[in-house]
Amino acid sequence: MNQEEASLGYRAIIAQYRARQPKPPALRLACVYRQPSDYPDCYVAREWLVTAGALEARLEPLAVCADLEGCRSAVRCALGPAAYRLERSELDDPCIVETWL
Repeated sequence: MNQEEASLGYRAIIAQYRARQPKPPALRLACVYRQPSDYPDCYVAREWLVTAGALEARLEPLAVCADLEGCRSAVRCALGPAAYRLERSELDDPCIVETWL
């Protein structure tokens, strides 16, 4: 085996090792929006995943509801009984009502 073949072998072993490693834990959160541009007559809950160095939005909304309580129920169901609600920040987009952790 020459040096190039050995190097490729080590790379394959390292790649297999990394593929078996657990993914870093993600923080799940949900933002509730009132009348976002894509659903102008509804409340919408969207789930986000936060990992080390990344913020990822789910493509489909978690819930699209006629009222705020419907979205809150969907968020509690998705995030579990320990879900905690945060009031919107002044820095948030105006259509954000609240964020859940």
